[in-house]
Amino acid sequence: MKAMLASDFAQVKRFVLQTAAICACVIVIMIVSCDSLMMGVSMGAAAIAVMLPCLMTYSVLSYDEVAGWARLRETLPLSKRDIVFGRYAGVLVASLASLAFSVAVALAAYAVIPATGLGGSAFDAQAMVGVSLPAMAGLAGVGGMSIALVMLSVILPIAMRFGVTRSVRILPLVFVFGFCAFAGFMQSKFTLDLLMGMTPVVAGLSLAVGALALFIASALVALRLYGAREF
Repeated sequence: MKAMLASDFAQVKRFVLQTAAICACVIVIMIVSCDSLMMGVSMGAAAIAVMLPCLMTYSVLSYDEVAGWARLRETLPLSKRDIVFGRYAGVLVASLASLAFSVAVALAAYAVIPATGLGGSAFDAQAMVGVSLPAMAGLAGVGGMSIALVMLSVILPIAMRFGVTRSVRILPLVFVFGFCAFAGFMQSKFTLDLLMGMTPVVAGLSLAVGALALFIASALVALRLYGAREF
């Protein structure tokens, strides 16, 4: 597993600074364009927490296929369990790092942008929604990271079984059905009643726990699918 982590991060470090700079620009644009500074901070943190893990994961998967690393790993003293769980561990570490980065950049932008006269109106987040601005940015980031983990829980098993090129043909159909099911679940009376009875902190943590549980289940499915893959 350690070998897989080292391999994935060796690939990621080549483009992580460029990707992080793009994401920072996205946060600044969102804060400047929103009517409310708090809304801009929250949306920016959530957007980056979704974007970064997905971009890094797909970049690593694509590089594996183009450079032939997937086939090469089969000749190394690595078990399929090491390969699959190592990749999932790398994605989880990248997601947590993206969460920290998104919140830090969003709060830094919030501290700088108002002095330039740009951005929307500022107001007391504690009085409006019951949580402080840093906590709101953190909760938005947790929500974004949770969405990324759910998306990657679907992407990774398919990509590890069929490869990136073939999985591109399958994933759009999966996401269409998945989005319809998710939208129906979120609009159900049970879900709405449940969310209305939660504080923002409890709702955010519940979402993160649910996404992590799905991510772990996805890793077990991916292990079975990857075991049947032929190179």
